[in-house]
Amino acid sequence: MIATYKVGQSRLWSTEVLMLTLYQVPRVTVYLPAEDLEVTDEFAEAVSRVRKSQNLCDLRQLHKRFGQIFCSEIMLGGCLQTSKTLTAVEVKDETMSRSKFNGNVGLAVGFPGVASGSMKASHENQDQNEDGNRDFNQRENLSFSATGGNTSFVADNQRRI
Repeated sequence: MIATYKVGQSRLWSTEVLMLTLYQVPRVTVYLPAEDLEVTDEFAEAVSRVRKSQNLCDLRQLHKRFGQIFCSEIMLGGCLQTSKTLTAVEVKDETMSRSKFNGNVGLAVGFPGVASGSMKASHENQDQNEDGNRDFNQRENLSFSATGGNTSFVADNQRRI
C-alpha cells in the first residue's frame, strides 16, 4: 500500500493603526494700536515718493515692500498635532507532506500428512517533511502639523462647554 498526503496552508495578516495626539496651547492677544506705532524713515520716504510722483509703479512698490493691510490685533498660540501610523503585514506559509509505503508478502506450503510451512515478509517505509516560512514587515510613520485656527476654545472655558 502506498499513501501520500500533502497539506499546505497560507495565512495573511495585516493591520494599520493610526494614533493622533493634539497639544493645544492657550491663545494670547497682542494689541497694536496705531497711536503706539512709529513710522520708519524708509516708509515715510516711500509714501512721500508716491505722493510726489503719483506713479502707479511706485504705489505697487510701496505695497510690495510694506504691505497693504495693517494688523491692529494679533492672536498667538495654536496647536501641535502629531500623527503616527503603524502598518504591519505578516505572511505565513506552512507545508506538510507525508509518504508511507507498506508491503507484506506471505507464503504457506503444506503437504498433507508430511509437512507444512509458512513464510512471511513485510517492509514499511515512512517519510514526513514539514516546512514553514514567516515574513513580517512593519512600517512606522510619524508626522507633525502646527495649526492655529482651532484653539480658541482652549483659553475660553465657557465656550468649550
